[in-house]
Amino acid sequence: MAILIDFIISILSSNVPTIKDWLDSHVDLQAKIDKAYQRALKKWCKNDIIRNEIDEKYKSIDNLREYFNGTSSLSESEKDLIKLWAQELRNDALTYSAILEVKIDDLSSTVGEVIKKLNLGSLYLADDIRKRNEALLSHVHDEIYINDKSWRVSRTDLISKISDLINNQKDIVLTGEGGSGKSAIIKEFCQSSQFPIVYFKAEQFNVESLNSLFSFSRDYNIAEVKDYFKSELKKYIIIDSAERLLRLKEKTNLELFVNTFHTDGWHFLFCSRNSSDKEIILLLNRILNHDLSIIRIGLLSDKDLADFGKSTKISLPDNKHLRAQLRNLFYLSRFAETKGNSSKDINEFKDSIWNQKVCGAPDEIPAIRYAREQCLFSIIKRYNETKLYTVPIDDLNINYDALDGLVRDEVLVREDHIGYTFAHDIYCDWGEERLLDKDWYQLGYNTKNFTETLGKDLIKLNAFSRWVDDKIEAQDKCVDSFLSNAIQDGLSHEWSIIVLIEVLHSTEYSNKLFKTYEEQLIAEDFKLLAKIINLLCTNCESLLSYVKINGSQEALMLPEGAGWEIAMEFLLSHFDSFKTNHKELLNKFIIELSHKADVNKELRHKVGLLLLKPYREDMERKAHGEDIFYWHEDQTINMIALYSSSLVQEMKAIIHEVVDHKWCKYNSPYYGLMKYIVKSDSTTYSLLTLIIDIPQEILSLLNLFWNKPEIANNDRYLGGVGPSSEVDLMWGLNYNFLITTDYFPDSALQTIIYPLLKYHPTETIDFIIKFMNEHIKYYAQHSWKGYECEECEITLPNANHKKVIGNSIAWNLYRGSSSTAVSYLLICIHMALEKYLLDCCEECRKNNDFSKVKSLIDRIFTNSESISLFAIIASVTTAYPKIFFDELLSVCSNINILMLDNERLNAESHSFFSGIYAYHPQLLKEREKSNKQPHHKTSLEQTIFSLQLQYDQDKKETGKLSRLYKLVDSLKGQVESVKDKVTAKFVISRLDYRSMEKTMVNIKGEINAIQLIPSLDAEQKQAQKSIQEDQDKFLPILRLSNWVIAKLNEDLSAPQNSPYDEDPLKSLGIAKTLAAIDWNKDGRGFLCLPSDRNIPLGVAAVMVRFYYKQMSDEDQKWCASYLLSGLEQPNIALASSIIKLGDLMQSMAPLVEDRPDLSDRLAKVLVTYSYIHDGYGGNRPCDIIACFVARNNLWQNHKDFMLSALKTFEGLEDHVRMALKSRTYNMDDYIADLTVAESKLCLISVFTGIDEIDKKAAGCLKKLAEVWDGKNKYKNWFTGSRTIMASVVVRYILSASKDSIPRLVDYFIPYVNNNGEDLLNDFILFASLYSRNDNFWIVWKALYPHIIKSKSPVWDDTINSYLFYPRFYGQIDHDWFKFDERGIIFYKAVANDRGYDIHVLHAIVNSCCTIAKGFIGELLPIIAGIVSTHDFSLPGNGEYMNHTLSCLRHILIDIVGGENMKKNKVLRDNIISLLSFMEKHGDSWAAEVKRNIS
Repeated sequence: MAILIDFIISILSSNVPTIKDWLDSHVDLQAKIDKAYQRALKKWCKNDIIRNEIDEKYKSIDNLREYFNGTSSLSESEKDLIKLWAQELRNDALTYSAILEVKIDDLSSTVGEVIKKLNLGSLYLADDIRKRNEALLSHVHDEIYINDKSWRVSRTDLISKISDLINNQKDIVLTGEGGSGKSAIIKEFCQSSQFPIVYFKAEQFNVESLNSLFSFSRDYNIAEVKDYFKSELKKYIIIDSAERLLRLKEKTNLELFVNTFHTDGWHFLFCSRNSSDKEIILLLNRILNHDLSIIRIGLLSDKDLADFGKSTKISLPDNKHLRAQLRNLFYLSRFAETKGNSSKDINEFKDSIWNQKVCGAPDEIPAIRYAREQCLFSIIKRYNETKLYTVPIDDLNINYDALDGLVRDEVLVREDHIGYTFAHDIYCDWGEERLLDKDWYQLGYNTKNFTETLGKDLIKLNAFSRWVDDKIEAQDKCVDSFLSNAIQDGLSHEWSIIVLIEVLHSTEYSNKLFKTYEEQLIAEDFKLLAKIINLLCTNCESLLSYVKINGSQEALMLPEGAGWEIAMEFLLSHFDSFKTNHKELLNKFIIELSHKADVNKELRHKVGLLLLKPYREDMERKAHGEDIFYWHEDQTINMIALYSSSLVQEMKAIIHEVVDHKWCKYNSPYYGLMKYIVKSDSTTYSLLTLIIDIPQEILSLLNLFWNKPEIANNDRYLGGVGPSSEVDLMWGLNYNFLITTDYFPDSALQTIIYPLLKYHPTETIDFIIKFMNEHIKYYAQHSWKGYECEECEITLPNANHKKVIGNSIAWNLYRGSSSTAVSYLLICIHMALEKYLLDCCEECRKNNDFSKVKSLIDRIFTNSESISLFAIIASVTTAYPKIFFDELLSVCSNINILMLDNERLNAESHSFFSGIYAYHPQLLKEREKSNKQPHHKTSLEQTIFSLQLQYDQDKKETGKLSRLYKLVDSLKGQVESVKDKVTAKFVISRLDYRSMEKTMVNIKGEINAIQLIPSLDAEQKQAQKSIQEDQDKFLPILRLSNWVIAKLNEDLSAPQNSPYDEDPLKSLGIAKTLAAIDWNKDGRGFLCLPSDRNIPLGVAAVMVRFYYKQMSDEDQKWCASYLLSGLEQPNIALASSIIKLGDLMQSMAPLVEDRPDLSDRLAKVLVTYSYIHDGYGGNRPCDIIACFVARNNLWQNHKDFMLSALKTFEGLEDHVRMALKSRTYNMDDYIADLTVAESKLCLISVFTGIDEIDKKAAGCLKKLAEVWDGKNKYKNWFTGSRTIMASVVVRYILSASKDSIPRLVDYFIPYVNNNGEDLLNDFILFASLYSRNDNFWIVWKALYPHIIKSKSPVWDDTINSYLFYPRFYGQIDHDWFKFDERGIIFYKAVANDRGYDIHVLHAIVNSCCTIAKGFIGELLPIIAGIVSTHDFSLPGNGEYMNHTLSCLRHILIDIVGGENMKKNKVLRDNIISLLSFMEKHGDSWAAEVKRNIS
């Protein structure tokens, strides 16, 4: 492209005679160049009208030349025109070829002057980037050369995978072992891609200015780069050796660079070693703030190696370890360079490569060979000191001839003006290991001295790990010494851990460990074995990927190494003994082992039997009547399920036994295990083998558990919409087994039906058909009144007739869109069948063979009696109407079905609520995909009509058009037999294309179209008119009702287009009309909804609260009077489920302010509701009064009014007590007094500052505290109200004076100690809600000695709430408390006084993810201090420990590798302490992060 730009500039420059002469002698080419310019101009101005009106200076090359030579600069837009011209010239092969023949070299100085003058350098940017990419990748070899031949491994699949991700604009991490060919893949990709790619090495980001990253043959800046590529839709930046980013001293530039370009539409591809992929992925996730797509590069396969040997005629080595190492491309390349190295093993091979590549040719003089090796050692040492991958050598005493030799032999690469880096990281690794060999020799092979000399630097630890791995590979005797010292505690912890980890990766040494040291492994209650098992679970796992679980990044790990199986074999001999005190660790190990793909089948079967045997024995005892109780049954069942793939025959036998005995009740044998299978969803992969191998048994189990036992013995009529169990019963389902949440939320993946269909379609569809035949018949006999089932006769594709049963509820099952309660199980089964058939259709499209789907649909046509399955056929035929034309005509052969499908279509717009899938992202994704299917937005009626239109225009399809008309005529003949004839007639009118009035119309004066108008008879026209009249009457009331509800709820998200927002006074007219209606006479005929009778009261409340001053005196009086009248009648004010008492009460506030004449009536309203304790709509009226008083500051602003209300209240106390005792069974004076005290406290609500009133409130609080005490004999009377009244108590205490708070808190100490977490939770919430943080900390200080320093046991819920881990955690947002420096002081004290308690650690860690996110820096030292001081390896800590570890991962993800960690030694030490703690407790993520921290 640069040549073309030069050429264009030469053309436009008038002072370049050579080009002018050349053009004059090539007239035909000059015409092509002109045409190329005009094409470019057309693209530049896409609209012809604009192009014709553009400035004269652009209209031709001559015009442009004149302008070009007269201007001092070109705009970016004008530069775009030149770029487009260059592209057009390149697209013309003949012209481009001729231009390449032009000798531009002698013009370069002139062109260069023009470029400089007009600042045209950016025009060359793309070419400069391409050249630079090529230069940076020049040392990367994507082929292996042998003599004159070359060999390369095919990476087509990987390139294709990368391309797919790039086409979807994904950010990517390419990860693999060093030498696996990552950079070669990148090179191939760069060479083949047709969109902008900028390639960087990670070390290039160690710069002061980001603009220097774009210093090529010309200097560019970031703005120029972004502007040049701004129009590109797809553009990528590649950063190779991304693991080196972790070692940048400053990552600020990196973050700025990534965010700047990502915001501008660029995406990134990072290439990283898998040894650091955890850390780099975490770093990049944090910078980009979203997940990346991960592609793992595997090593060469045996087939690849065989192909290499065949192509190159090089014999592969016999040594299996060496042969395995050659699967790494780096090693294979070196092997090829030596033309089939004769090395006997891997270490000999490494030595030969080292001697040849590092030391130089064998005929080189010894001094030079030595100098080269020492030169590389010096650079490695400097690299470890500086942490810079490009090593500056200015102050190193280096032999430069040796240095040049290392560069020439591609061991090192010279980076201009910076220093030297390794051509391949493996040379650095080998050098570090050789330096360790040297130290090992010089220290006399003494393991202790050797490890102590190395220190504990993490780089040295990693080098030592590789060194030990090499020694194990070579079966060096030193391994036995290191292993012995590691077992006997002869090494420090860090070094012994490394030795054991490497040993556990080796088959030979793992066997030696468990055979030689059996006595030590089982000593001291298996102390060493537990350590080994924990190491396997934490350090012998590899990262598979990161997934987002509940908003947090979680690592998915897979076990690796031979030690897993060998340890399990050892455990089999000591299973019961080890299990006694290590059950939790053993369970974790067994669960992790189940994820290891290459576990020996026999061993997996042994483990499965070991888990199943005791469970099966217990179930056999249970079958014989023995009472068996499982404390951790769920865990046992989950573990059995994980090994079910190796227990197929055993599971088959169990299922047969369960089905034969009909064991499907809660206390039946195997109930828990069978429930796990039956209630699993399609994502439960542990059951896949059972689904594949024993489908009939699985289906028989589903049949047993889903069917209601002995249907005939439980016939009864069910009326009204009941709970889910009642709905299930109505369908003849097992209501004892199915509860509301079993298969909720609905999805095609919610049961195991979908995988059963996938692997066994015929058997599963037959099961569904039989299942639904039974249940639709039962439902037809037991459906609710008004939802009766009817029979529909359908003409099958073979012309036979059959009847199916159902109604709209059954028809809508596959969409889950019924307006009434339906069994979630049935919905999910139908969704699964629809998804499976549609997925099959997608597969069939590839080879255009739909015979499989047609066969399955035919089974439904032939055998099904349930209309619900015909609805699924309707869905498939609507999606593919031309393919399933015959099936479409059959399913549409009854007009009732078309009407049912229209109902289904009407429900589509409001049948889906994504919020219910908050904790089910996979199910949400499936439902969203289903809902986006275009055919779900159309109907059978519309499909039939659309086909008539299409076939009317296609003369080849006259036969099908004729059949469609015949269908319409048949449907016409059914109208008179339909109950709803009017609707049926409308369907026919819309359906019959022939009878429609066709009129030519013009749309917007541009488009001519045919308007189709259905033909309606007189009856239809009258029906249409009646519908419109009803809508005209109903809509204003509906709008008013919606407006009232939105206003009272203060819903700012509600649409603001109501006519009543513009003129609120309009609402009074309708409200007064509605208020005057005699509801017993004509209210039902006038209105559509029973709730509309509450609208006048709602309007009055809205007008008083929001528009009181805008109303006339008359309207003010009417609204005040109507509002008060409603409130004075609790049976009216509390009756509406839409207009709540709290909304009505809040509308009283303006009346208290402005209408003193109503003061007595208003006070009586307060008193009336303060005495009502029964709940209405989830709230007690007395609590609503307490909120109203507090919210409106009535004691502060209207003291006299409140005193009057309190006086009225006290005047009624005796009367209320007597009434309570007379109407409530077994209520005595004490309980009546307490009830009145509750009411009085609600009326007072807040601290008043009036001594007399506050003493009364304190008396009420004291009475409540007495009865709330768990020792009080009346405690059960107030169990329900206690939680509710806690909010009233808390509101009062938090509003009290600072000196009175401790005294008030003291009343409730016994309650708090007796599991009074509800009180603590309300203190936390109300502190922020009412901005009472100062008073809150006084409360917390008063409680401190009774909770944190308590010598008696404290309830878990109590201490959790006190430490800010309340029960409502996770149910609301994280801003439920305003955490500040006082919280830090509080946590420090708690850690000091009770740091040994797991609840303390858990709560503080958790707060870092919630309310204390902004104080992580201050809290980390506290947490680190706790874990360093106390031991939490106690039974019973499991649940809290697991959540603690999860939170710590979430916290540390954003800190590990960050700048603060590198600069702040204290922070770094704290993080190391936390990672060590996590590693100790089995966190494999922490173990790997700790190893890789640099």
